[in-house]
Amino acid sequence: MLQKLRSHLQYKRMEDVRAETCPKRPLQAKKMSPKHRQHIVFVMNQVGIWGGVKIVFEQANRLIEKGFRITILSRHPFPEWFVLQAEYIQIPYGLDLGQEIPLCDIIVATYYDHIYECVQTGIAPVVYFEQGDKHLFEPEKLEEEQLQFIQKQLERADRILTVSHQVSNLLKDLYNCDSTVIHNGIDSDIFNRRDYAPERIRPYILMMGNEQIAFKGIQDVWKAYLHSPATQENYDLIWITPVKPQFLPQEKPWISEIYVNPTQQEIAELYRGAAVFVSGSHYESFSLPVIESMACGCPVVSTRNQGVLEYSAEGSNILLAEIGDPESLSKQLTWLLENPLLRESQIVKGLETAARFSWEAVLPQVEMYYKEAAGYDPVPLNTLDEWNILLQKKDFMTEEEHERFIKRLLHSSKDQIELVSVYSLIENHSFGRWETAAVRKQPGSRVSVDKVYSLARNTISPESDHDAAIGLLAQGKPDEAYHLWQRLINTNDSSPEQQGIYTKWLILCLIELERDEDALQLLNRALPKYPDYTDLYYLYALVLTLLGKGSEAAPVKGIAKLVGDAAHYPEFFLNSSTLLKNLQQ
Repeated sequence: MLQKLRSHLQYKRMEDVRAETCPKRPLQAKKMSPKHRQHIVFVMNQVGIWGGVKIVFEQANRLIEKGFRITILSRHPFPEWFVLQAEYIQIPYGLDLGQEIPLCDIIVATYYDHIYECVQTGIAPVVYFEQGDKHLFEPEKLEEEQLQFIQKQLERADRILTVSHQVSNLLKDLYNCDSTVIHNGIDSDIFNRRDYAPERIRPYILMMGNEQIAFKGIQDVWKAYLHSPATQENYDLIWITPVKPQFLPQEKPWISEIYVNPTQQEIAELYRGAAVFVSGSHYESFSLPVIESMACGCPVVSTRNQGVLEYSAEGSNILLAEIGDPESLSKQLTWLLENPLLRESQIVKGLETAARFSWEAVLPQVEMYYKEAAGYDPVPLNTLDEWNILLQKKDFMTEEEHERFIKRLLHSSKDQIELVSVYSLIENHSFGRWETAAVRKQPGSRVSVDKVYSLARNTISPESDHDAAIGLLAQGKPDEAYHLWQRLINTNDSSPEQQGIYTKWLILCLIELERDEDALQLLNRALPKYPDYTDLYYLYALVLTLLGKGSEAAPVKGIAKLVGDAAHYPEFFLNSSTLLKNLQQ
């Protein structure tokens, strides 16, 4: 189901960007009160356990301490693995990431494929925070169409911020884009040599990374360790991984211990106790584990990847091996372990290096960069006079919803704007519909539609049989409503999505008629047809609860929580996560 939605969103983004012919938009200076609390929204594809995600979260928490207001916006549930202080918005999986961005002073796009979505909102200047990926390090593996898509996305960013000069050079060479470099920071309160490291019976070599990500070179480190019998005999191998391994421990007995997603404090302890930290990465933008281990007084052997070259001094603070070459990695590892004076010298130089990249040193640059970016606003593409606006300010749920709608009118290149009309006819089950809110007075030859997730109040007048059936259900006449929706389904003249909506209401009627078993049978037939319609998952959990089978609903609730409201359908329940929570009470 999620793969289907990902494919749909990626295709839609590529179509939108290909259709966009406007040059890079101009910005204009804006006036701000000295007491204005600047608001930054970080728009994120991923919030899982990744070094790049950790950097964004660290920035967010530290900027909050400096007086900024920070919001993180993602399709994924709140990241419990990190102590995040920022406001958090989980948007429905079927929406563009840009469709629910709140009013703010800066939007930070953290991956290239949603730059255009952020720019299109017209809300604020868009900074693209580039931390590197295949499009920089393995562009030869991408199709030409994908490279053109990336190029157009990067061109639309108002500014580009990156973490190393290596990445900045690649951006210039591959995409002719200028960028500002501000290095990543290290939390010196956690990653330091001052704190205690537990004693162990045997010395150990430490490695880190996800074996399922090929460029992390985990297999190379294993082969390097196995290449030297003397190393195996005298040193254990400890592995830190963000996810559970895809093998049983007995299948790889040479790994002494495996730590799955340990805390930052536990990682620091492991750095401090290690004889050496080994990194086999094929590419990085700015390798955090390597420099964190230096900060903890741990000597390092690493591949000669771009991110390590940003701060490495070969033979001084690090030993470097060739990328993808376990034998080279093993040779450097053996050389370091057999030379205690080299290890001690490398520890001293590593500590000096790490001190230059503490958050105390880096954060003032980050703060100044965002403050400067916040001093501008996008210049509007349109005037309000170019639109027939069908709603008034009083129709919106909040003043901010109205302001976001106005921003879209001023900046959209499309001919028609849709937003979400909110209906509250059924007790505790408010639902939204995508409805037209504005039409360009002089549209193009092919009318294009722009959607903004702003909420407006509405009431149903029975303009269709579907509306009439909802009215009947609201009046306490579920039997009459049921027969009307059944007739609508049997006409077969509606889209598959609309058929799914009719089915949802049929199930609600059955629940109201206390025909829970019939509702369950209908759900079992409907879910395979509409696997991405969250409303049906909620109803499935509801029916199981009513039948005394609430314990069976956990997997269903998990899917619904992950996907969020079914906002990619023409009509959907609002706040499905709240509805699911209420089932537990």
